[in-house]
Amino acid sequence: MSSADSRQPARMPSPCHFEDSAGTCFPAPSRGACGRPAAGRPAFVQGATVTELCEKNPPYGFGPLCRAADSSSSLRMLRGLRDPARCFYRSCAVVGASGNLLGSRYGAEIDSHDAVVRINLAPDGPMTARSKAAPHRHEPTWISDVGARTTWRVLTMEGYGYLTHYSRFWLAPPHGHGSHPNMSGVPQDPLLAVVCHEPGRNMGRCRAERLAHTFAHSESASYLINPGLLGEIASDEFRGVRGQKTPSTGMVAIALARKMCGAVHLYGFGNGSCGSSCYHFYECTASGSNPSQDHFLNVS
Repeated sequence: MSSADSRQPARMPSPCHFEDSAGTCFPAPSRGACGRPAAGRPAFVQGATVTELCEKNPPYGFGPLCRAADSSSSLRMLRGLRDPARCFYRSCAVVGASGNLLGSRYGAEIDSHDAVVRINLAPDGPMTARSKAAPHRHEPTWISDVGARTTWRVLTMEGYGYLTHYSRFWLAPPHGHGSHPNMSGVPQDPLLAVVCHEPGRNMGRCRAERLAHTFAHSESASYLINPGLLGEIASDEFRGVRGQKTPSTGMVAIALARKMCGAVHLYGFGNGSCGSSCYHFYECTASGSNPSQDHFLNVS
Protein backbone atom coordinates (compact mmCIF):
# COMPACT_ATOMS: atom_id res chain seq x y z
CA MET A 1 0.00 0.00 0.00
CA SER A 2 1.40 3.40 -0.92
CA SER A 3 2.04 6.07 1.63
CA ALA A 4 -0.75 8.12 0.08
CA ASP A 5 -3.23 5.22 0.50
CA SER A 6 -2.28 4.71 4.17
CA ARG A 7 -2.98 8.28 5.19
CA GLN A 8 -6.04 8.96 7.29
CA PRO A 9 -8.80 10.92 5.53
CA ALA A 10 -8.75 14.60 6.36
CA ARG A 11 -11.11 15.59 9.17
CA MET A 12 -13.81 18.11 8.42
CA PRO A 13 -13.41 21.24 10.55
CA SER A 14 -15.76 21.50 13.52
CA PRO A 15 -18.59 24.01 13.09
CA CYS A 16 -17.89 27.34 14.72
CA HIS A 17 -19.93 27.86 17.89
CA PHE A 18 -18.47 31.28 18.66
CA GLU A 19 -15.88 33.42 16.92
CA ASP A 20 -14.10 36.13 18.88
CA SER A 21 -12.78 39.43 17.56
CA ALA A 22 -9.42 37.82 16.76
CA GLY A 23 -11.07 35.23 14.52
CA THR A 24 -10.55 32.35 16.94
CA CYS A 25 -13.28 29.73 16.52
CA PHE A 26 -14.63 27.87 19.54
CA PRO A 27 -16.53 24.58 18.96
CA ALA A 28 -19.86 23.89 20.64
CA PRO A 29 -19.85 21.89 23.88
CA SER A 30 -20.58 18.27 23.04
CA ARG A 31 -22.72 17.58 26.12
CA GLY A 32 -24.76 20.73 25.86
CA ALA A 33 -26.78 21.39 28.99
CA CYS A 34 -26.10 17.95 30.51
CA GLY A 35 -23.25 17.12 32.86
CA ARG A 36 -20.24 19.32 33.47
CA PRO A 37 -19.08 21.63 30.69
CA ALA A 38 -15.43 21.95 29.69
CA ALA A 39 -15.45 25.41 31.25
CA GLY A 40 -17.85 27.32 33.46
CA ARG A 41 -20.70 26.15 35.64
CA PRO A 42 -23.13 23.34 34.76
CA ALA A 43 -26.58 24.36 33.57
CA PHE A 44 -28.58 22.20 35.99
CA VAL A 45 -28.15 21.33 39.67
CA GLN A 46 -27.42 17.65 39.05
CA GLY A 47 -24.20 18.60 37.28
CA ALA A 48 -22.89 20.67 40.21
CA THR A 49 -20.83 19.37 43.10
CA VAL A 50 -22.01 19.62 46.70
CA THR A 51 -19.30 22.20 47.35
CA GLU A 52 -20.51 24.34 44.46
CA LEU A 53 -24.12 24.15 45.59
CA CYS A 54 -23.33 24.98 49.22
CA GLU A 55 -20.54 27.54 49.02
CA LYS A 56 -22.86 30.54 48.58
CA ASN A 57 -26.23 31.75 49.77
CA PRO A 58 -29.17 32.48 47.44
CA PRO A 59 -29.48 33.44 44.70
CA TYR A 60 -26.03 32.05 43.79
CA GLY A 61 -26.08 28.95 46.02
CA PHE A 62 -28.22 26.71 48.19
CA GLY A 63 -26.66 27.71 51.52
CA PRO A 64 -29.82 27.52 53.70
CA LEU A 65 -30.76 24.12 52.29
CA CYS A 66 -27.23 22.86 52.90
CA ARG A 67 -27.36 23.95 56.55
CA ALA A 68 -30.70 22.25 57.28
CA ALA A 69 -30.84 19.15 59.46
CA ASP A 70 -31.77 16.89 56.54
CA SER A 71 -29.35 18.49 54.08
CA SER A 72 -27.74 15.18 53.12
CA SER A 73 -30.98 13.69 51.78
CA SER A 74 -31.95 16.98 50.10
CA LEU A 75 -28.61 17.31 48.32
CA ARG A 76 -28.68 13.66 47.33
CA MET A 77 -32.13 14.22 45.82
CA LEU A 78 -31.00 17.31 43.88
CA ARG A 79 -27.83 15.74 42.53
CA GLY A 80 -29.78 12.63 41.51
CA LEU A 81 -32.21 14.50 39.25
CA ARG A 82 -32.43 13.37 35.64
CA ASP A 83 -30.97 15.22 32.68
CA PRO A 84 -33.35 16.14 29.86
CA ALA A 85 -33.63 13.60 27.04
CA ARG A 86 -32.04 16.07 24.62
CA CYS A 87 -29.13 18.16 25.87
CA PHE A 88 -27.91 19.96 22.76
CA TYR A 89 -29.56 21.83 19.87
CA ARG A 90 -27.82 23.13 16.78
CA SER A 91 -29.71 26.42 16.80
CA CYS A 92 -31.97 28.13 19.36
CA ALA A 93 -34.25 31.14 19.36
CA VAL A 94 -34.53 32.89 22.73
CA VAL A 95 -37.72 34.94 22.56
CA GLY A 96 -38.30 37.87 24.87
CA ALA A 97 -41.56 39.74 25.37
CA SER A 98 -40.71 43.20 24.04
CA GLY A 99 -43.32 45.18 22.16
CA ASN A 100 -40.87 45.39 19.27
CA LEU A 101 -42.15 41.95 18.19
CA LEU A 102 -45.47 43.53 17.17
CA GLY A 103 -45.51 43.63 13.38
CA SER A 104 -42.03 42.10 13.20
CA ARG A 105 -43.02 39.04 11.10
CA TYR A 106 -40.23 37.06 12.83
CA GLY A 107 -42.52 34.13 13.61
CA ALA A 108 -41.46 31.81 10.78
CA GLU A 109 -37.78 32.51 11.50
CA ILE A 110 -38.29 31.86 15.22
CA ASP A 111 -40.06 28.57 14.56
CA SER A 112 -37.34 27.44 12.12
CA HIS A 113 -34.78 26.95 14.93
CA ASP A 114 -34.19 23.54 16.50
CA ALA A 115 -35.41 24.87 19.86
CA VAL A 116 -37.50 27.89 20.83
CA VAL A 117 -36.90 29.19 24.37
CA ARG A 118 -39.49 31.54 25.89
CA ILE A 119 -39.26 33.45 29.15
CA ASN A 120 -41.54 33.27 32.18
CA LEU A 121 -45.17 33.03 31.08
CA ALA A 122 -44.82 35.07 27.87
CA PRO A 123 -47.20 33.44 25.37
CA ASP A 124 -46.60 32.08 21.90
CA GLY A 125 -48.80 33.19 18.99
CA PRO A 126 -51.86 30.99 19.58
CA MET A 127 -51.80 31.72 23.31
CA THR A 128 -51.60 35.48 22.67
CA ALA A 129 -54.60 35.35 20.35
CA ARG A 130 -56.66 33.93 23.23
CA SER A 131 -55.54 36.61 25.70
CA LYS A 132 -58.03 39.28 26.74
CA ALA A 133 -55.20 41.79 27.17
CA ALA A 134 -53.82 41.33 23.64
CA PRO A 135 -54.23 44.28 21.25
CA HIS A 136 -55.93 41.98 18.70
CA ARG A 137 -57.17 38.38 18.45
CA HIS A 138 -56.02 37.43 14.93
CA GLU A 139 -54.09 34.18 15.48
CA PRO A 140 -52.34 34.01 12.06
CA THR A 141 -50.90 37.50 12.64
CA TRP A 142 -49.63 36.57 16.10
CA ILE A 143 -48.01 33.42 14.74
CA SER A 144 -46.43 35.52 11.99
CA ASP A 145 -44.96 37.90 14.59
CA VAL A 146 -43.93 35.72 17.55
CA GLY A 147 -44.10 32.12 16.30
CA ALA A 148 -46.13 29.15 17.45
CA ARG A 149 -43.52 26.83 18.97
CA THR A 150 -42.14 26.60 22.51
CA THR A 151 -39.52 23.95 23.27
CA TRP A 152 -38.30 25.30 26.60
CA ARG A 153 -39.72 27.84 28.99
CA VAL A 154 -37.35 29.46 31.51
CA LEU A 155 -39.14 30.78 34.58
CA THR A 156 -38.77 31.40 38.28
CA MET A 157 -40.28 29.16 40.93
CA GLU A 158 -42.69 32.04 41.64
CA GLY A 159 -43.91 31.88 38.03
CA TYR A 160 -44.10 28.10 38.18
CA GLY A 161 -46.55 28.50 41.03
CA TYR A 162 -49.16 29.83 38.57
CA LEU A 163 -49.19 26.61 36.51
CA THR A 164 -51.94 24.05 37.05
CA HIS A 165 -49.40 21.24 37.49
CA TYR A 166 -47.52 23.02 40.28
CA SER A 167 -47.44 20.36 42.98
CA ARG A 168 -49.49 22.36 45.48
CA PHE A 169 -52.36 22.56 42.97
CA TRP A 170 -51.85 19.07 41.49
CA LEU A 171 -51.41 16.81 44.53
CA ALA A 172 -54.20 15.72 46.84
CA PRO A 173 -53.97 16.53 50.58
CA PRO A 174 -51.87 16.53 52.66
CA HIS A 175 -49.25 17.55 50.07
CA GLY A 176 -51.48 19.93 48.10
CA HIS A 177 -54.98 21.14 47.30
CA GLY A 178 -55.49 19.10 44.14
CA SER A 179 -56.95 15.69 43.38
CA HIS A 180 -54.02 13.62 42.10
CA PRO A 181 -52.32 10.99 44.29
CA ASN A 182 -48.95 11.59 42.60
CA MET A 183 -47.35 13.68 39.86
CA SER A 184 -48.03 11.25 37.01
CA GLY A 185 -49.82 12.80 34.05
CA VAL A 186 -48.22 16.25 34.28
CA PRO A 187 -47.70 18.00 30.91
CA GLN A 188 -44.52 17.05 29.05
CA ASP A 189 -44.47 20.00 26.65
CA PRO A 190 -42.90 22.48 26.84
CA LEU A 191 -39.90 21.59 28.98
CA LEU A 192 -39.42 23.90 31.96
CA ALA A 193 -36.11 25.24 33.26
CA VAL A 194 -36.78 26.72 36.69
CA VAL A 195 -34.81 29.24 38.75
CA CYS A 196 -35.11 28.92 42.53
CA HIS A 197 -33.94 32.16 44.11
CA GLU A 198 -34.58 31.22 47.75
CA PRO A 199 -33.92 27.49 48.30
CA GLY A 200 -34.12 26.21 51.85
CA ARG A 201 -35.80 23.76 54.22
CA ASN A 202 -38.65 26.04 55.28
CA MET A 203 -38.73 28.57 52.48
CA GLY A 204 -42.01 28.42 50.59
CA ARG A 205 -42.01 27.12 47.04
CA CYS A 206 -38.28 26.41 47.15
CA ARG A 207 -38.22 24.29 50.29
CA ALA A 208 -36.76 20.82 49.88
CA GLU A 209 -40.09 18.99 50.05
CA ARG A 210 -41.58 21.14 47.27
CA LEU A 211 -38.46 20.76 45.13
CA ALA A 212 -38.72 16.98 45.45
CA HIS A 213 -42.40 17.02 44.43
CA THR A 214 -41.64 19.21 41.42
CA PHE A 215 -38.41 17.77 40.04
CA ALA A 216 -37.71 14.31 41.51
CA HIS A 217 -40.47 12.18 40.01
CA SER A 218 -40.24 9.94 36.96
CA GLU A 219 -42.55 12.02 34.76
CA SER A 220 -41.07 15.42 35.52
CA ALA A 221 -40.53 17.66 32.50
CA SER A 222 -39.07 20.37 34.75
CA TYR A 223 -35.37 20.94 35.41
CA LEU A 224 -33.81 23.00 38.20
CA ILE A 225 -31.23 25.53 37.06
CA ASN A 226 -27.91 25.48 38.88
CA PRO A 227 -27.64 28.60 41.10
CA GLY A 228 -23.98 28.70 40.14
CA LEU A 229 -25.07 29.62 36.62
CA LEU A 230 -26.61 32.81 38.01
CA GLY A 231 -23.33 33.57 39.74
CA GLU A 232 -21.49 33.01 36.49
CA ILE A 233 -23.79 35.50 34.73
CA ALA A 234 -23.31 38.06 37.48
CA SER A 235 -19.53 37.69 37.35
CA ASP A 236 -19.21 37.67 33.56
CA GLU A 237 -21.84 40.21 32.55
CA PHE A 238 -22.65 42.47 35.51
CA ARG A 239 -19.29 43.35 37.07
CA GLY A 240 -19.49 46.87 38.43
CA VAL A 241 -23.19 47.23 37.66
CA ARG A 242 -25.09 48.77 40.55
CA GLY A 243 -28.59 47.75 41.56
CA GLN A 244 -28.55 44.37 39.78
CA LYS A 245 -28.80 41.94 42.69
CA THR A 246 -30.07 39.00 40.65
CA PRO A 247 -29.84 38.42 36.89
CA SER A 248 -33.18 38.73 35.14
CA THR A 249 -34.95 35.62 33.92
CA GLY A 250 -34.20 36.74 30.38
CA MET A 251 -30.49 36.78 31.11
CA VAL A 252 -30.75 33.31 32.68
CA ALA A 253 -32.51 32.08 29.53
CA ILE A 254 -29.67 33.42 27.38
CA ALA A 255 -27.08 31.79 29.66
CA LEU A 256 -28.90 28.45 29.51
CA ALA A 257 -29.14 28.67 25.72
CA ARG A 258 -25.41 29.34 25.51
CA LYS A 259 -24.86 26.03 27.33
CA MET A 260 -27.19 23.90 25.23
CA CYS A 261 -27.21 25.49 21.76
CA GLY A 262 -24.69 25.62 18.94
CA ALA A 263 -25.98 29.06 17.92
CA VAL A 264 -28.19 31.44 19.91
CA HIS A 265 -30.49 33.99 18.24
CA LEU A 266 -32.34 36.63 20.27
CA TYR A 267 -35.76 38.05 19.44
CA GLY A 268 -37.95 40.46 21.34
CA PHE A 269 -35.41 41.96 23.73
CA GLY A 270 -35.35 45.67 24.56
CA ASN A 271 -35.01 48.07 27.46
CA GLY A 272 -38.40 49.70 26.99
CA SER A 273 -36.91 53.13 26.34
CA CYS A 274 -38.76 53.58 23.05
CA GLY A 275 -41.94 55.49 23.85
CA SER A 276 -43.74 54.19 20.78
CA SER A 277 -43.32 50.53 21.76
CA CYS A 278 -45.20 48.61 24.43
CA TYR A 279 -43.12 46.95 27.13
CA HIS A 280 -44.79 43.55 26.56
CA PHE A 281 -46.24 42.60 23.19
CA TYR A 282 -49.04 40.57 24.76
CA GLU A 283 -50.48 43.33 26.96
CA CYS A 284 -50.17 46.34 24.69
CA THR A 285 -53.27 48.49 25.14
CA ALA A 286 -54.49 51.82 23.87
CA SER A 287 -53.06 53.49 26.98
CA GLY A 288 -49.56 52.95 25.60
CA SER A 289 -46.44 51.24 26.84
CA ASN A 290 -45.68 50.19 30.37
CA PRO A 291 -42.66 51.48 32.30
CA SER A 292 -39.61 49.26 32.11
CA GLN A 293 -36.33 48.52 33.78
CA ASP A 294 -33.17 49.17 31.80
CA HIS A 295 -30.83 46.20 31.36
CA PHE A 296 -27.09 46.71 31.40
CA LEU A 297 -24.40 44.37 30.13
CA ASN A 298 -20.70 44.59 30.85
CA VAL A 299 -19.36 44.06 27.34
CA SER A 300 -15.91 45.52 27.83
